[in-house]
Amino acid sequence: MKLLKQRHQIIAVSRSNGDQRADMTNKTSLNAALRAIGKVDAIVSAAGSAVFKSLAELTDADFEKSLNDKLV
Repeated sequence: MKLLKQRHQIIAVSRSNGDQRADMTNKTSLNAALRAIGKVDAIVSAAGSAVFKSLAELTDADFEKSLNDKLV
């Protein structure tokens, strides 16, 4: 992030700290944060959780949770 800040304005968004608060699992919360921030050129996300188990132990529900939290 230090390198990005040299050439770009960074707006940190988090559930608990940062420049703006948002819960990425809640569409209303995300929309409110984006309205408050305004127009952006790009969004970089490193948020979300995933289920960590051996591949043989992962269930369909585990895959769904991980995909929803990281991708959707």
